[in-house]
Amino acid sequence: MAETVVPITTDNLKQCIEFKVFNSEPWNESWTYETAKERLTDLFHAPKFAGFFWKNNETPIGFIAGNSKTTYQEITFYLEELRPPNKKTIINF
Repeated sequence: MAETVVPITTDNLKQCIEFKVFNSEPWNESWTYETAKERLTDLFHAPKFAGFFWKNNETPIGFIAGNSKTTYQEITFYLEELRPPNKKTIINF
């Protein structure tokens, strides 16, 4: 198993959009492909965007994305989207 993490680019954004459609358990949301595309494309083009895409060989398995914002004291990163590689994945920060 060759898992890798790469930056989100225009080349793999479509695969992230397909992950955004969390209409099954445990999320049960009502995303369409078009609404997911709009949300993630807007985020991708946000100032100070950062995102990473997980894949196993060439099979997509997850992503994480957000952007930084400057406050009067510091720069803060806002995590906007997270799709772990599977439902049982625990991510520690």
